[in-house]
Order: sequence, then structure tokens, then C-alpha cells
Amino acid sequence: MIDKAATKEATGIKHEECTVCGAKRSENTVIDKLPDGGNTGNTGNGDNNTDKPGKDDSAKSPQTGDSSNLIGWLAALFVSGGVLTLLVVSGKKRKESDAE
Repeated sequence: MIDKAATKEATGIKHEECTVCGAKRSENTVIDKLPDGGNTGNTGNGDNNTDKPGKDDSAKSPQTGDSSNLIGWLAALFVSGGVLTLLVVSGKKRKESDAE
């Protein structure tokens, strides 16, 4: 964020500010004077950050780093459920045959 824009005659002042929590750092950083025919390219609003949350990315879900495959986990769930069912059924059959 530009606190005071630099001119040909005077230096400027800027700082960095978090767009989420508003925390500031590098406060009172000096911006050099402008050269005689120079232009900074700044629009004058002091806001040069185009990566603010909520602009165009509001419909996208954030990246979490979790790249696991949901279909793989569901398949493993059904296979383990089938194995558990087979174990229970075979255990009941053994008890019935032992009782006879």
C-alpha cells in the first residue's frame, strides 16, 4: 500500500498489508524520488494488489492439498464391508455346524 506517493521533488512512503487480516509489515519503507520524466505507472489509488480474495475466485473451491481419489476410498469401503459380511456369515455357519 502506498501511504505517500513519490514525486520528482520528494520521496514517498509505502507498507505491506495482509488482505485477509489487515496486519502490516515493512511500514515506512521509502520510495525513491521519480526521475525527471518518469512515471510509476500507479493509478494513484495505492492498491496494486489484484489477487484479493473474493473477486473472481469466489465460485472456486480453495486448494487443500488433498489429492486422494474419492472413488478409490469408496471401493475400499465396499470391499472391506463385503469381507466383513463374509466373515460373519461363515462364523455363523461354523457355530451351526458345531452345534449339530
